[in-house]
Amino acid sequence: MQRIVKLSTLVTALLFNLSWVFSQEAKVVDVNKSTVENNDLILTVSPPKSGVPEIMPDVKADFQGGKLALNQFIAKNLKYPKQAIENGIQGVLVVGLKVTKDGTATFDKFIKQLGYGCEAEAKRLIKTMPKWNPAMLKGKPIDSNYTIMFAFKFVD
Repeated sequence: MQRIVKLSTLVTALLFNLSWVFSQEAKVVDVNKSTVENNDLILTVSPPKSGVPEIMPDVKADFQGGKLALNQFIAKNLKYPKQAIENGIQGVLVVGLKVTKDGTATFDKFIKQLGYGCEAEAKRLIKTMPKWNPAMLKGKPIDSNYTIMFAFKFVD
């Protein structure tokens, strides 16, 4: 939800310690109003999407052996769900993972879904993954996010 806020600046002088204090008065303006009166500043305020911003590590988390090893692990262990095969479902499932300080990969969220059992299979596969190399910040391991894609495609 977005709110439109009209800001007008009030200047208040304090003689104590010869300092100036500036304050702002905020008034909610009708969202449907199409004109701005008196050239006042209009500010659009939106709540943050997820609360706390993600910390950017110095070294990102990675699967032991790198991306090639991750792709090999997925190819070897991914089982195409019977329901997806029966319904002709193909595509890419995109999953957000959390990689903890100790290297454990855990399911976080689905970014793109396919249905028909593909999500359950991705969760199962994530639970079976070996430990990852955790992300590092200033030489110390930290929890981090990682996005992974699972391709469900029929092979001729």
